[in-house]
Amino acid sequence: MHPWTLRLTLVILILLPLCGCAADAAPTQAGQLMTTSTSNQPSQTGTLSICQETDGGLTGTWSFNSSVFTQTQTITVVAGATQPVCGPLLHVPAGTVSATEETTLGTTLASARTFPTDSLIRLTGSTATFTVAADSLDAQTLIIFHNSPPAK
Repeated sequence: MHPWTLRLTLVILILLPLCGCAADAAPTQAGQLMTTSTSNQPSQTGTLSICQETDGGLTGTWSFNSSVFTQTQTITVVAGATQPVCGPLLHVPAGTVSATEETTLGTTLASARTFPTDSLIRLTGSTATFTVAADSLDAQTLIIFHNSPPAK
């Protein structure tokens, strides 16, 4: 064994516990590679789109906040728009997510629904809590907020 091979192997074995890595294989003979891997798994992400639908001829801009968004999401519904109107796809952590619709004058949040339909957990006030599926070829979660004119 070449002296440098021995020194490199010793350095790897000494530093391995400090980095939190786990060796897949024991040190090998000169000329062979030692493989390592880490036990840290990346968090799964999912794809989410915030959508707005209205009735009673409502138009306007609605804003939504969540701890998983980097900035406020806004959706504008114009007269004659095909509804629901959806924002851009967002990559967020998979799992339980809450999004809050900010108050918009002259409207009332009537309901919320999701697609897939079994993703909605609850609507409390103006906050919807739902499940975002981990990304796969056909997984995308839509949260659809539905607003109506205020009751008279």
